[in-house]
Amino acid sequence: MRLSVSAAVWICLCAPVAAQQSWLPPEAEDGAARQLATRVAEIGVGRTDETRLSAARQLVIRVRERLESWGEEAVDHAPRFDELDLPESGRLSLDAMARYQVCNMVLMIQLQDPDFANDEDAKISSVSGLTAFTLAAMYLRHPFLGAGGNDGEIEAFLTSERMGSVLETIQTEPAARAHAERQCAPPLKALVEPSER
Repeated sequence: MRLSVSAAVWICLCAPVAAQQSWLPPEAEDGAARQLATRVAEIGVGRTDETRLSAARQLVIRVRERLESWGEEAVDHAPRFDELDLPESGRLSLDAMARYQVCNMVLMIQLQDPDFANDEDAKISSVSGLTAFTLAAMYLRHPFLGAGGNDGEIEAFLTSERMGSVLETIQTEPAARAHAERQCAPPLKALVEPSER
């Protein structure tokens, strides 16, 4: 598993959004839900394709609504990694996208960790988190583009050598992974848990 896997998730979901005014047009929302439903099926959870897709759509809607309720504060909800030498671009939205992307890598590692092979809750948390953090990055893409940035800059930053080095450290050093997991837990909870009524 390398950075290219993480970047591929980003590129696949952002492709349908290219010429849209909305940060998450219907086809991209549907694509995110279908991707989540496929991942849920791959980990062996859920009884039917229909129930998986219905649950995935509900989660995508919840995350979308949560991000929209945060507005510009979505940047503030991105995790901080004080123990990692994460590169900074100096642009708030792009730097927050990179931090959400780190969480995606942590969850990909967790999904493939044999220690979690029989932990259904951990696997569900991982696949839900991959969707939630990717949507968060997509949400921040919109103001970044609005400020004159472009997708080439996003891709270059997320796949840069320095970013790759950080992600390699997370994969190879247990302390770095544990730190990243701790930092990613609060924003994941904030994104996916239902609102208190």
